[in-house]
Amino acid sequence: KRRDRFEQQFPDALDLLIRALRAGHSLSTGLQMVGKELPDPIGTEFGQVAHEVQLGQQVRSALANLTYRVESEDLPFFVTAISIQQETGSNLAEVLENLSRVIRERFKLYGKVRALTAMGRASANLLACWPPVMIGSLYAVNPDYIRPLWETDQGQFLGLISFVMVVIGYVICRRMAVIKV
Repeated sequence: KRRDRFEQQFPDALDLLIRALRAGHSLSTGLQMVGKELPDPIGTEFGQVAHEVQLGQQVRSALANLTYRVESEDLPFFVTAISIQQETGSNLAEVLENLSRVIRERFKLYGKVRALTAMGRASANLLACWPPVMIGSLYAVNPDYIRPLWETDQGQFLGLISFVMVVIGYVICRRMAVIKV
């Protein structure tokens, strides 16, 4: 949950850092601002980076420590952008703005994919729940009709085969509904 919260807050942290850089502040001051103004977990983590930089550690190694502490898909791009900017001297605010936009677009795409695959997940859940509901309903209405399902060898065999097929169908439906973004 902490990692997910960090990833949700990351574009906002980038936007705050971009505004600080455009206002003329240094990168270390921008990191401090992110650490002070944003809530946990991103504020705490960026505050730790700013503290490490204040104690004399290189920005690159402080950010590498951040990458080590927080497993995020987007953080390595941020660290790489800052490392390249320090070596080449490009416009860091513009690079971070593009990174923030890409991250936000990825979140939008992930939300759309999740909404579009909701039907597949619902179908899988219905597929898994329907046979026990039907067996329970039939047992409530006419117990003698459904009793041979667990009292005879043939009924137990059919029940086992049916259970295995329902599990296989559930797994297939769930796997079809998973799309990596």
